[in-house]
Amino acid sequence: MEGYRLAYSWQFPAQSSAESLWPYLSNLNLFFKSIGLSSIKKTTFSRSTPKDFHQLMNAGLLSYNVWEEQPYQWEYPFRYGTVRSYRIGLLENLKFTIDLTNYDDGTIIKVKLTGNARNTISKHLLAFYMTSILRRQLRKTIQYFDDSIQNEVEPYELSKTKSLPTGAKARIEKIKGELIKLTRRPRTIKKLLDFIQKAEDWELSRIHSYELAQTWGENKYAVLNVFLNAAKLELLEFGWDISCPKCNNVKQHIYRLSELRSPVFCEFCGDEFDVDFNGNVYLVFRPHPLIRKPNEKIYSVDDPRQKNQIVVQKYLNIGDVSYLNVMLEEGTYHIRKGDNEEVVTLHVDDLGLDTINVIFSNESSEKEEIQVSSEPNITFTNKTHVPILCTIENSGWSSKKIHATEILSQHDFKSLYNDEIIKEGENFKAKDLTILFTDLMDSTSIYQEHGDEMAIGQVMSHFKIIQQIVAEERGSIVKTIGDAVMAVFRNPMNAIKAVDRIQNILSTSTSLGDSFKLKAGIHIGDCTAVNLNNRIDYFGTTVNIASRLVDYASEREIVLSKEVYEHSEVKRFLAENNDKLFVKEANANLKGFDENEFPIKQIRLEKAKLRLVI
Repeated sequence: MEGYRLAYSWQFPAQSSAESLWPYLSNLNLFFKSIGLSSIKKTTFSRSTPKDFHQLMNAGLLSYNVWEEQPYQWEYPFRYGTVRSYRIGLLENLKFTIDLTNYDDGTIIKVKLTGNARNTISKHLLAFYMTSILRRQLRKTIQYFDDSIQNEVEPYELSKTKSLPTGAKARIEKIKGELIKLTRRPRTIKKLLDFIQKAEDWELSRIHSYELAQTWGENKYAVLNVFLNAAKLELLEFGWDISCPKCNNVKQHIYRLSELRSPVFCEFCGDEFDVDFNGNVYLVFRPHPLIRKPNEKIYSVDDPRQKNQIVVQKYLNIGDVSYLNVMLEEGTYHIRKGDNEEVVTLHVDDLGLDTINVIFSNESSEKEEIQVSSEPNITFTNKTHVPILCTIENSGWSSKKIHATEILSQHDFKSLYNDEIIKEGENFKAKDLTILFTDLMDSTSIYQEHGDEMAIGQVMSHFKIIQQIVAEERGSIVKTIGDAVMAVFRNPMNAIKAVDRIQNILSTSTSLGDSFKLKAGIHIGDCTAVNLNNRIDYFGTTVNIASRLVDYASEREIVLSKEVYEHSEVKRFLAENNDKLFVKEANANLKGFDENEFPIKQIRLEKAKLRLVI
């Protein structure tokens, strides 16, 4: 077979950095289409395909190839690739890798292809294609991406308007005017209309508004407001993705929450999973079918761009050792193996370790937490008895997705879609949900001092402040109970930041007066989401504990449960701000939990003295 061997290696220079090029080169739907490859589709030809591998075939009429594809391996932002074993086609196997190396004036992109042709004729045909066509297309596409980055435009902005349904342009113009009146955000609306009319089909099948907001450099809440109103006017439509917690692939898409059922089956993992309102139910948008209907063509599955929460993915055979080259932004990361089992938590810090060795074994061990530098030398070693897929996942990966717990109680969403609710009688888990309760200190004296009319106006103003800050910190208000507020967050640090900001505004506002002193309690745990009087509410022990904690708070204090202050990000926050915090430890006897004592921390941030007029 040595006579049928193929080996090609090309280098292409670019002015942009590897980090800037990565989103384009690792988006293989975009990259493969741009270099002229055929679309693909999933198929089934063998029951013995290893777990995590894909069975694929070309969808085009002019070529017919069937192959088994190893999971993509990558190290952000320097390298990715895969291996294909063909059952039908000109090739027997193919390995390709793309390496990006930063240098003073930009990046060198190295594309390497090695494999075996099926016979002599195949070898000559492939040699002609690769040297005369593929190499030229690679150079042209990489230059196109590089120019887009240098000119600070997205590739779709340079594209022509795609074919639209009959009457779509007239509808767009009519909706545009109404949308500007409703939102007063013409710049964001123009960007949205350009995107809808010019973007590739796969970019429109699942639109995440926060991700586009980051791409456009716009305020994410302003973009979300435009999207919600655009859906009301039938420029867009929205639905809900339900993803598998193990493989993170979307397993179900529903148009209305009333269609939601649990459990859901993942054919890739071969198992059922429960719907988790706080973990795997997301709001997604797409163009309204009367505006544009994307086709279903795809060019890649499970590539780095489709799993952009994962900065490293390695497939290790038994005994394999892999030396990683990776760049980590500030934050927290999780090293996982196999079925999503977390092995190590990494905290990126300038003073962190430069070298760590991670050994995967069959023995269960306590999860470790390690501080590492932003460009650490990491070694993976597989000492298990089976091949494993290992990943390093950014814990903040979901920040660009809008979870059900975040949006369903959000003011804009509720005012536009108050009928979007789970079916009455149904209930769903909301795991690891952060519950915040706030209350006013001695609110009776506010009414006595200012009179009912003025006091009610001030209390309403305080509710508006809380509503705005909670939304900005990725939370949502579930309900108000007298002067108290119940809000939910996916992350306890967001709840702490929200309370700190609210307390600071209330304590420095001249219009609300000195009597407005907020106290708060925060707890984290599993809850149950239900339909209560046609709105989402949360029940369970976690909610009951959080509602009691606020009673132990003094003026401008936040009371944290043990589960909150032992959360990794909260622990780091408390340690890093030790000189700015007043911290008291205590044990609380909560009403209704007479047989238990709850360890708590009462914290208060020291703020500079200044007065604001609001």
